[in-house]
Amino acid sequence: MFDMEDAIKLVDTVDKKGIGKLDLDTLAQAWGCALSTIRHHINSAKHYGLITRDGDLITNTELAKSVCIPISNEEKIQSIQKAFFSCGLYSDLFDRFKGERIPETSILSNIIHREFEISATGKDIVAKNFINSLKFARLANEQDGVIIIPLNEESPITRTNEPPAVTQKAEEQKPRAPKGEVVFVGNPETQTLNLTLPLPDGGVVQLIVSGNLPKKEAERLKKQIDIFVTEE
Repeated sequence: MFDMEDAIKLVDTVDKKGIGKLDLDTLAQAWGCALSTIRHHINSAKHYGLITRDGDLITNTELAKSVCIPISNEEKIQSIQKAFFSCGLYSDLFDRFKGERIPETSILSNIIHREFEISATGKDIVAKNFINSLKFARLANEQDGVIIIPLNEESPITRTNEPPAVTQKAEEQKPRAPKGEVVFVGNPETQTLNLTLPLPDGGVVQLIVSGNLPKKEAERLKKQIDIFVTEE
């Protein structure tokens, strides 16, 4: 598989030569290479979600259009980053090194081979193209030859394979009382009401309420009931 820059050049050719659609022979001629070679470039671009192929007809995807014909620089950068994460291997490698320094190419190549089961003959080129694509998509910081993937993605891209964040229900965020706890509201010496409230886990809590509650204590009583009682 070639790097992202190669894929972007390919879809740019399809856009300029064929307005988003181009036959295989014309594309090969435009690149000055054999049909067998251009097929490798096409297959690579497909990994990034940028190209579809129907027989000899090559068509740019909507993602490729937003790269070739962007309405803003932000859209172009975001679309390139979406293309990067469309490659499953690159997405997995990104998560593997998120918040860390990317190791030197020889070590990265071995990790790709052993942890991601890429063949021994292909691991070196995958390592090289991953680093090139990472920098091309502006998803890493580089200084003095050291490449680091930030712990928090600065990019606003949300990957489609990531599950949405689950917000905890309000009831689950409420504090819970231990089983059998006795809670007093008001003055226990003037007790007039003793409530036994069931808890969701099967326990109970005793809520002892005094008579003639002032407004402040009445509000506290409401809060206590809200804490202990949940709707079915």
